[in-house]
Amino acid sequence: MTVAAHNASSANPPSVAQAAAGLARLGFIAGGEHWWVDAACGVQVIDAAVTPVPLTRRWYLGLVRYRQKLHGAIDLAGLRGAEVAALRPTERLLVLHERWRTALRVDRVHGLMEAASANDEDADGMRWQWLDIRRLCTSPTFLHAGLSSSI
Repeated sequence: MTVAAHNASSANPPSVAQAAAGLARLGFIAGGEHWWVDAACGVQVIDAAVTPVPLTRRWYLGLVRYRQKLHGAIDLAGLRGAEVAALRPTERLLVLHERWRTALRVDRVHGLMEAASANDEDADGMRWQWLDIRRLCTSPTFLHAGLSSSI
C-alpha cells in the first residue's frame, strides 16, 4: 500500500520546491522506513500513553491526549500493511498539525535535516521518503479506521 508515500524527487512536493531555499525538514523512522516531513508543518514529538479504542483496525492504536485535546494515534507502518507491534507503556509519537488531530507512532526521530536539494538520498546514501500529510489524512483507508460490523 502506498498511502501518502512519495519519493522526494517525484511529483515535486511543496517541501522539495522549498528545499532549494534551504528550509529544514524533520526526519523520522517508522516501521524501519525513513520518512521526512516539512518542519514548518507544526509537528511535535512527544512520549505519551495511548488509550486503546475497541472495534478499530490494528493500525489505529487509540487515542492520545495532547494539549488538552484528543488525537488519534496510528501506526504508519501498519497502515501501509506491515505487522503492528504491541503497544508499549509510553509511545514516541509525532503529533501532526492540530487540524489533523493525528499522531504517528515513530521508532526514532532523526531530527532536523537540511534540505539542500531535492534528492531523496542523504549524504550517507540513506533513502528518505516524503510523507504527504494531507494525502495521508484524507485517504479512504485512513478515514475508515473502524471495523465494519454485519450484525
